[in-house]
Amino acid sequence: MRKFRFDIDYNGKPEQLALIYDTDGYGFFVEPWGEAEGMFSLSVNYLCLTTTGEDNCVVKIDGFCPCGEWIYTDYSVPQNKPGRLKLTGSTNDLVPGDVYGINDAHWPVYVNPDTGWVCVGNPEKSGEAVEFINNCVAVIGEDSTFLALWLKPRDLPPLTFGSKSLLKQRTGKLISNSPAKLFLIACIVAVASVILLVLAAMMWAREPYRINRYIEKHCNFEGTNTCYIDMREVFKKDYDKIYVVGAWTSAESVRNTLRIDNYNKADASILRDSDHKKIILVKNNKFISEHYVVNYIEGCTGTNKGCTNHIFQVIKSPVHGYYHIRQRE
Repeated sequence: MRKFRFDIDYNGKPEQLALIYDTDGYGFFVEPWGEAEGMFSLSVNYLCLTTTGEDNCVVKIDGFCPCGEWIYTDYSVPQNKPGRLKLTGSTNDLVPGDVYGINDAHWPVYVNPDTGWVCVGNPEKSGEAVEFINNCVAVIGEDSTFLALWLKPRDLPPLTFGSKSLLKQRTGKLISNSPAKLFLIACIVAVASVILLVLAAMMWAREPYRINRYIEKHCNFEGTNTCYIDMREVFKKDYDKIYVVGAWTSAESVRNTLRIDNYNKADASILRDSDHKKIILVKNNKFISEHYVVNYIEGCTGTNKGCTNHIFQVIKSPVHGYYHIRQRE
């Protein structure tokens, strides 16, 4: 994977944007979003750092970051100064609108609920730290590589913890090994496990990874970067047309554009993440179901462009965690 390197300009001013965590979409975004034409993005896990087309400075951030996977930490954001974060080197080979991975393996995500800071990467990593967007801090190493990303949204989502639970972290040093207290610990662990199972079920209901899971289970990319999947098998639904709705598309817009008879979603929520897509399954012009995915899905958009072929081609992307998916001709 290409190693991207960054410069910090402490003379520049950070972007004056508000960082939000969307509890429904399990992701971060900034507002106001504004225009994004002529830009490319760099990804840390599923978070996209969007750059300008002029000076390659990072000016926006958004993307999927499920809070159910966050790990408790008592580390704090490193000392930092406001400035600009700029990608260095030639970018002539980078295509506007595409996403390029910074990390070649998934980084764990940590949260300090006392301070409100979330760290993508190792919170122990030290280097030069710059606040390039309000409450968004990048840690850059001596070799100019990206080490960690610290984010402090306006509000944290409700938190439960897995391998390092908040209750364990805060009570572990206070509870002795007496039988009664060991039983208390066991009860706490059992309750935490139930909460995690419920949260996992809720996340599965949103299905942000269902296509990814299916691809990883059924596609063999050894010696090839192409695979074919049947969407009927993926979603276990019978349909005759499939629509793909992009980011920032409201429920009202879906009703007015696609003219699906019974699409009566009460919420007019917007998918704010540029990598989120919403798949809508239809049969005889009747709404069957909808599913959220994090992938590049081409076509199937617009009133007359719904896909009728159930078989889709999957092309493995060099970006960590992404696939290009399109209807087989």
